[in-house]
Amino acid sequence: MFRTILSVSLLVFSLALPVYGQQSTRADFEEFLGVMEGRYVCDIIWIADWPGVGGKEGDKVTGHANLEVAADGNVLRGTFYGGNVTNTWITVYDAAAKQIRFLTGSSGGTIWNGIIFKKNGNWVEVGTGGNPDGSKIEFNNTLTLSDNGRTHHWSGESSIGGSPARSLEDVCHRVSK
Repeated sequence: MFRTILSVSLLVFSLALPVYGQQSTRADFEEFLGVMEGRYVCDIIWIADWPGVGGKEGDKVTGHANLEVAADGNVLRGTFYGGNVTNTWITVYDAAAKQIRFLTGSSGGTIWNGIIFKKNGNWVEVGTGGNPDGSKIEFNNTLTLSDNGRTHHWSGESSIGGSPARSLEDVCHRVSK
């Protein structure tokens, strides 16, 4: 029964994701797992008045994230804590589409989903999502690594409900792998 529910859930998850032309290999996914796995302390500036965060656009918070490889190396599972919000996500490799895909949900009711690929030596995530009020989210973010991969700088642009959001400029420091 559990396998059936899991299979149906993954099928629905994969069909609900946006389709983009950027492709990745299984080797890219394994590299991404190595880049991301670990515990992090993050300097976050909220790009919007996210539901449930307990803060406003422009507020600075310290966040904590834990990312672990699971399911025999087939899933990256992550949890982020910042302000009053918790985000949980999974990242998988879709061999049929040749894409690294992710789905994130927040305790405030916001969701994000999309793909991740490598471009010009950096990791890029492109996707869509939505807030509990139905407003659509679109984003294009870039992860730049420094300090031998221990510092992750996330930058990018988003729109929420068709209006531009504040630019993303978050920095996370790996404290343990």
